[in-house]
Amino acid sequence: MSISLNNTTGIPQTCNVITEIIDPLGSVVGRMVDEECFSKEGLSVIHQKLSLNKPQLWDVHKPQLYRQSLQSFIRVKSLISILLPSVFAP
Repeated sequence: MSISLNNTTGIPQTCNVITEIIDPLGSVVGRMVDEECFSKEGLSVIHQKLSLNKPQLWDVHKPQLYRQSLQSFIRVKSLISILLPSVFAP
């Protein structure tokens, strides 16, 4: 997964990105935390690679097995927090 972040503050920043994969029962089954340092202004792309232990097999009757939660922070201020449906197929 790739996440694009753009620093428009005009000052150097450090941004934390937290991605979680959530199973159908609501349990977090995968988590990745990255920190990215920005120059005064500019675009940065964070690449995250998550793997799941014992993933559930995809089923045509249950195509949406997992959800993805994405949060990004500068210091302690939340920039974005979204929950996305994710379909993982073998």
